[in-house]
Amino acid sequence: MEIKSVEISNFQKHKHLKIDFEDITTIVGCTDSGKSSVIRAIVWVLTNKPSGIKYIRRKQPNPAIVAITFSDGNVVTRQRGKTENKYFLNGMELCAFGNDVPAEIQQIIQTNYINFQRQFDSVFWFSEKAGEISRQLNAIVNLEQMDRVVRNLDTKFKRGRVEVEVLQTQNQEAKKNGKALEFVKEMDEELTYLEELDVECQKTLKKSSILNDRIQDVKTYRDTSGRLIQAILDGKKVVNKGMEWEETAKQTKILSGTIESIKKLQTGAKRKVPTGIETIEHLYTEYQTYQTQHQKLSTILNRIKEGKDQTCLQEKRLNTLEKTFREQMGKNCPLCGMTLY
Repeated sequence: MEIKSVEISNFQKHKHLKIDFEDITTIVGCTDSGKSSVIRAIVWVLTNKPSGIKYIRRKQPNPAIVAITFSDGNVVTRQRGKTENKYFLNGMELCAFGNDVPAEIQQIIQTNYINFQRQFDSVFWFSEKAGEISRQLNAIVNLEQMDRVVRNLDTKFKRGRVEVEVLQTQNQEAKKNGKALEFVKEMDEELTYLEELDVECQKTLKKSSILNDRIQDVKTYRDTSGRLIQAILDGKKVVNKGMEWEETAKQTKILSGTIESIKKLQTGAKRKVPTGIETIEHLYTEYQTYQTQHQKLSTILNRIKEGKDQTCLQEKRLNTLEKTFREQMGKNCPLCGMTLY
């Protein structure tokens, strides 16, 4: 980047001056005419040196102003008066820069004091000591960063060389141990075979668990079937009792008819009293016989009544067992799959 022009106002000898620069520009003039002031003005803008207000043109109330235009179009302006101290970049004021050039401008100009050769300065670097030359070189190309990189590379190289030596030693030891570990391949094959066996064993155990569950189901069905068979037998007994009750009921009906006949005879016997003693004795004997039969029939009727009550209880129990059987067995037999009802 190049300086295209500089405009100076109220700076040392110059009330107002503008210079347009070419590729090579020579400033010629009499002694104390302000040639060096032009250089000082440029250095003042680009380095913020010197400080203070001594360079402001004497007997001028206005501030000193220097504006530099660069080849990229940026314009940097420095303005300093008794009560003001400002930098401008393309007309925008920059604040809080202290004794340094604002960072926004420094990023554009990329210069410092070693970029300038003044009138009475010695030849650049020829009169400087080695330490000062190194310091200035470092300021230009940042040799400290380069030294740090070189040191880091050297450290990493040494560390890498040590690691390579260690790895080579470990590699040699591994080759020696490799022959002694040839059996590992066979062990690996055996391990693979054992893993396959383990997989098969796990499958078998799973099938065994399923089979065991089926066996437990069969045992449960068997117990349930046993209870249901017993319930069926009890039901058959109840049915038999019911049939017996029906038969007894028939006999009871017959006996009831007989009793009615006896009652009619008793009534007739009370109305007609025979005159003969033998007839009376015969009727008395028949009366006692019928009375005995009446007692027996009464006993049978009581038993029939008890049997009827027992039959009702058994029928209720049979219905309960049949309902339980249907709920537990379902419509199909769990063993053969045949439809039960």
